[in-house]
Amino acid sequence: MTGSFLRASLFTSVVAFGVSALVVGLGALFILVGFALRSLIRREDEPEAATAAAIA
Repeated sequence: MTGSFLRASLFTSVVAFGVSALVVGLGALFILVGFALRSLIRREDEPEAATAAAIA
């Protein structure tokens, strides 16, 4: 193995690790956005249920 091969291999490993960290971060972000959207949908549904209960 030459030095340039080792250097390229290390660079490839670092880039792959960075890409995997990016994917993990984006996954966590999408999970948080999903929970936020679900909580917004629940908030919009609650007043209708309360109004229906008050009318009945």
